[in-house]
Amino acid sequence: MSRCPGARALSLLLAAALALSGCTYIDTVNHYDLDHDQLERYKAIEIVGAEQRANGHYRSLGEIRGLSCLRNLNAQQYPREEDAMDQLRLRASRAGATAISPPICQRSTEMDWANNCWQTIICAAEILVEETPP
Repeated sequence: MSRCPGARALSLLLAAALALSGCTYIDTVNHYDLDHDQLERYKAIEIVGAEQRANGHYRSLGEIRGLSCLRNLNAQQYPREEDAMDQLRLRASRAGATAISPPICQRSTEMDWANNCWQTIICAAEILVEETPP
């Protein structure tokens, strides 16, 4: 039985590609994943600017990210900022937020290996909860 050194390298390469194809660091959320309270928060989430935040009582719960992704080159629709923003609002509502900071969105037309996307739009914002003043 003869050994083929190229076959082993090809096998390792295919195994690595298969393992990476399932990777994603931003899970998408859909409206059906939300309970009634989360859905109501989703509908009411505001984008709070710096001035409004300074005049209000908001507590930060951390940062979230929303993703719009082109996973298939033959897809009819390219990533849209509106979809990434929708993901932000959905994730914020699941976290119990009442508002988010103004989002910052970044478009990439290069392969995004971490999210398994040919093109992406990723939006990031801070999750905020409005608190009653003491």
